[in-house]
Amino acid sequence: MSINDLEIEDTPDFSALADEDIDTIIKDLTSRVNSISFQEREVGLHDIHGVAGIDDKSNHEEQVLVNTMRLLLSERLHCRSSSAFRMADAESSAYTRDNSFLLMFLRCENYNIDTATNRLFEFFKHKLRLFIGPDKIGKKMITLADLSPNDMKSYSAGFFQLLPHRDHVGRAQFVNLPNYTTWDQRENVLRMIFHLCMAALMDEETQKKGAITVVHSLVSETSELRNPKGYDPVLTWQSTHLLQKAIPLRFVGTHICTNPSSFSGKFFSSMARFVGDAGIVRIRFHQVSFNEVNERLSTFGINSILLAVSQSGEKKTEKHRELMKVIKSIEVAKLLTPEKLTVLVPSATDVLLGRGKPIQNHVGNIRLGLIVESQLEEYDEIANRLDKTRLAEITMAKMKDAGVRFLSRDDNGFWELATEQLARERVSSTFRTVRDRLKGSQRCTNVPKRSLENAH
Repeated sequence: MSINDLEIEDTPDFSALADEDIDTIIKDLTSRVNSISFQEREVGLHDIHGVAGIDDKSNHEEQVLVNTMRLLLSERLHCRSSSAFRMADAESSAYTRDNSFLLMFLRCENYNIDTATNRLFEFFKHKLRLFIGPDKIGKKMITLADLSPNDMKSYSAGFFQLLPHRDHVGRAQFVNLPNYTTWDQRENVLRMIFHLCMAALMDEETQKKGAITVVHSLVSETSELRNPKGYDPVLTWQSTHLLQKAIPLRFVGTHICTNPSSFSGKFFSSMARFVGDAGIVRIRFHQVSFNEVNERLSTFGINSILLAVSQSGEKKTEKHRELMKVIKSIEVAKLLTPEKLTVLVPSATDVLLGRGKPIQNHVGNIRLGLIVESQLEEYDEIANRLDKTRLAEITMAKMKDAGVRFLSRDDNGFWELATEQLARERVSSTFRTVRDRLKGSQRCTNVPKRSLENAH
């Protein structure tokens, strides 16, 4: 079998793109949305606002679905669409039929076994085309070391970033800055997207909650035209196809922030025509000024965009490059100890150990403070230090039973499970911190009253 046997869906004809009128494009998109059933539109609306996630399944239910998917894979093994999968399966069936691997596809498709299997076959088609050779298609983890220098050049440019924080409901956040797209060949960008998305999927939270993308091109017309590669329709189509049909990551919302009168506004409006009905209801256009866009995005629970774009509209890559280093460290750790839990982007329920404002302001840490505050009266009534420690242990155990993880940062930058001792010490120190803060605030509220009495 040759690579040419693995042709992906034909690329649409974009020759008329430049001649299209934006009002006509928007009218066409509106008509498409109106033709979609009320139920489909409602599901899309819930997705983009984070109202609903995938169905909640127990470990046993997920295992039953994985076993059923394995049977379906065996039945379809000789279908033409499964040719790339067969190559990978022959190379390493332990990889292609691994529980955690198949679960990514099931979760992406909300546990629909048929569509999950189709996505799996597409995944291996793209993997074989992008990383040519049986040694790569049968490799469980494509690492940064597998990327070429030109791939890494596109990666480091930071025009496609995974933000280090989740949105208000725990979804991963990606930012696409097309004005800064850098590539030698289109495959450089596609391999970079493939790798970054699969790195994001190392976090189970991302598999279950999905991801949103912000396409940010709010800069001047002159700046846009300096980099026409950023608006290459074929590359945009290929990357959209890769994300929609192959990568096992559920993109639940896309926010396109652009000036409607600019070339980018017309470009992305036209590209939306080639998105399936399931995708079109999950796209929102924000045709506003740069100063207004952050406020608009915040209504969807997106508040980290300034980590990737400055107030002047320039890209920021410091956090992105830090994340690349963390990903490299995780890849090394996974090769040494595959079963080790490593976390790239903590979830909202996680409690983070460490110091500094970002950690103090993490949702999980704030929630810990509220839990501790509700037990403070009981804590103050305990005179024995050992009994205070027991209360901290009980609090910690209850939180863990509810799915909370206590995470500490590894020397290489990634998050991992903290030891029982470190987790208990964090809870104990939170009891003391909250108690001291409340006592301090009580003293402060009494000061104005005494000052007024002295003034009279």
